[in-house]
Amino acid sequence: MSVDTNFFVTFPVEGTQTVIAGILRLDFILGKAVLPDETIIPLANRITQQKPLQSVFFNIDNDINVEMSLNNKITYTGLIPAGHFTIKDVKYDQIIITTSTSTEIAITGSHKTDCIVSEISSAHLLPNAATTPTLYAITMTLLDTQYSQALPTNTKKIEFRCRSANDIRYAFLTGKVAGPIDPYKSLTSGEVKSESNLNLTGIILYVACSVAGQIVELEVWT
Repeated sequence: MSVDTNFFVTFPVEGTQTVIAGILRLDFILGKAVLPDETIIPLANRITQQKPLQSVFFNIDNDINVEMSLNNKITYTGLIPAGHFTIKDVKYDQIIITTSTSTEIAITGSHKTDCIVSEISSAHLLPNAATTPTLYAITMTLLDTQYSQALPTNTKKIEFRCRSANDIRYAFLTGKVAGPIDPYKSLTSGEVKSESNLNLTGIILYVACSVAGQIVELEVWT
């Protein structure tokens, strides 16, 4: 089925946009987006004040907070969960998005009251969005000793830290963290390592600490 592109306004023009933590402003009348660092990105198409958008499709890999408005009057506010999400039958000409962490975002607005997902270009869909979380506790009984955890097949997101206030070392190759021997990386006390928009298979996380009895908290999404 062919799509009348005049019904759609997209951000970004193609694919997805990495948005750092902060406030993203979309002005559909001016046809532009202002990123948290004040970078301006054009939208694909724009609207007129007489014909506002009436539905929107979000494709995101982290939760975001959204405020939609029409003529500077708020028409919708709420938390949008990671994944694919559609808001229907809400008129708007601006959207303000607040992100708490770096997020991959693609947005499609429509003049229709129902932004039909099947009509949206696959370029604006995150393939195989993560749906299942798994938590691990990696106990490092001995100091300066390598411990490991295999990541599940098709891991899309990982996040880990030391449970207590201690530095740890990590690597994705065996034999690097106990000594340590490069290549490895350090995670300082209180720091969290987080990576998203992944597609990992056959990967093992190796960790070590110079203080005995520490625990690495690992969160994995597939």
